[in-house]
Amino acid sequence: MVNYACAAVYTPFAELEKPYQFAIAVVMFGSLLKDSKYTKTLSWNKLSGLATSSFDVNDPLQKEFVDIVDKAKKLYTKRRRKAE
Repeated sequence: MVNYACAAVYTPFAELEKPYQFAIAVVMFGSLLKDSKYTKTLSWNKLSGLATSSFDVNDPLQKEFVDIVDKAKKLYTKRRRKAE
């Protein structure tokens, strides 16, 4: 058996580079669409804010993702309200 030492060193989310923050927004988007049990405290507003604050304005695909998040936010927020 091999043991590895792993230091408990982490970087606070706000200090992560923007590409990492954007990648997390993409994962969160998929989790919200799937209605994952791990996203119970996550909202479409939080996701939209994260995607907007972390995307690269020079990357048209990232801009399109932000637009898709905003559209999904409108769609899924209405759907949840009707379900309640």
